[in-house]
Amino acid sequence: MSSKNIKSNLGKLAKSKYLIVDDFPGFNAHKIGFEPNSRFITVLITSENRESLIFNPGGGKYLSIQYDIKCTIKSTPKGIEKNKTFSILKLKSKDPDIEDYFIELCEIFIKRLGNNPKIIDVKIQFEKLESIFIKLSKTSNKSILGLWGELFLIAVANDSEYIINSWHKEANDKFDFNDGIDKLEVKTTTQNRRKHNFEIQQLKKFSNSLTIIASIITSETDNGTSIGNLLNQIKNNISSDLYEKLILKTFDVIGDKINDIENFKFDYKLAESEIKFYFSDDIPKPEIIPVEVFEVRFQTDLSNIKAIPKSKFKGLLLKSIKAS
Repeated sequence: MSSKNIKSNLGKLAKSKYLIVDDFPGFNAHKIGFEPNSRFITVLITSENRESLIFNPGGGKYLSIQYDIKCTIKSTPKGIEKNKTFSILKLKSKDPDIEDYFIELCEIFIKRLGNNPKIIDVKIQFEKLESIFIKLSKTSNKSILGLWGELFLIAVANDSEYIINSWHKEANDKFDFNDGIDKLEVKTTTQNRRKHNFEIQQLKKFSNSLTIIASIITSETDNGTSIGNLLNQIKNNISSDLYEKLILKTFDVIGDKINDIENFKFDYKLAESEIKFYFSDDIPKPEIIPVEVFEVRFQTDLSNIKAIPKSKFKGLLLKSIKAS
């Protein structure tokens, strides 16, 4: 069931002084509902704890996590139930987009846990979710347009899963994609010419390895495609485990700009027709750089540089992407 359908069903739950819940779709042992005062979305997980393990609460800015808590709940099928023990995961945000990702990720980990998990397995899944949402508290230096271009490349790829597994591990890595052999850097612009900013390290030569520059031209438009739209498109072509990885990496890049992912929309069809690829060797760059200089940034216009024909795409990384 989609997150929007789950949220729609939650909206039908009446207000109550109790924690009001319904069965999590497909799992009658686990619940989803609203915390009574704030009406934050809350997920309740039933689990075995025969060893009486005790875990500290956690969560961070966006989540609240508690283990083995006795609750009084009001559920749709059974009414008021007292002294029910659950591990509780609460989202401390009412942002609709964050709610959607929260529900989608909860659905993934609940399917892994099944109906009667051990509490240690619940803790592992809760901590994975916590590590994803903690990314939203970090300051992002990446532009929305830059992230849009990277996700666009994944969305149109011949093999989205291979591309995702090659995506940078850290948001500030020198290359956007690196499969351990070849490297791919994505540059996206809304200008009419292919003017892009580079760091000299991004055009460095490597033995037995190619560095490719993907240049995308698009434009901002109210009827365009958002980052959220791209994530949904990619989701349909990958496994749930890889979708979790995709969201983790997206949150790592987007950080505190999470609220902008639906505010900026770009022309998908224009980007599709105006994506070109270049060998890094062909990119004009400063040639004489003193050895004492470690960082050089510059802007280059690629409009008159010869693009790579698809026949030149040899390595797995390059064959995974879609050339124009």
